[in-house]
Amino acid sequence: MNKAAGLTVTGFAAALAPLSEGSIVCTVTDSHGNPVPGEGVTITLEGAGRILSGRQLSTDERGKVEFVYEAPSTEGDVIFRVRAAGHELTWDGQIRIHRLIEHDAPESVGPLSATRIKYYLLDDEGMLVAGREMELDLLAGVGQIVDEEPVQEGTGAFTYLAKHTIGGAVFEVRAGSVVIRIPVAVE
Repeated sequence: MNKAAGLTVTGFAAALAPLSEGSIVCTVTDSHGNPVPGEGVTITLEGAGRILSGRQLSTDERGKVEFVYEAPSTEGDVIFRVRAAGHELTWDGQIRIHRLIEHDAPESVGPLSATRIKYYLLDDEGMLVAGREMELDLLAGVGQIVDEEPVQEGTGAFTYLAKHTIGGAVFEVRAGSVVIRIPVAVE
């Protein structure tokens, strides 16, 4: 039987919104980089929030275990300490309230063009905020939304297909009470 030799931890890349959930995935490997199933992994946290999945789990056949964290209702920082096979790693997390939505839409596009547009949910410091649903609508204008990507880690995207006529479109992105309108001219 291979003895566990390595531990890696990955988690949410953006700050989490209050009362949302994020995952911390831990992988245990042997000295050859192979997964170690059945290894006990423990997680503790410093800061607010709670671990929904239990604080001690065993790795699956891929050597992985996923801890689900629920953020508190207030902003702040949290530190996760993960222990397995004699190793300890820490993962820093942030709980932030989203304040604004930014985008990379151009001011204008050509007729019959397909333009990829991304939008971002940010806090006061410009940090991405994950864990909040965002809604996208074409409010007015010509063309259509296609290839809409679900929002992940505070970022969403879609492709705007412009019609052959001159005019434009106005898109609206909402995250709770935060709303932005994105005008794009077709010239």
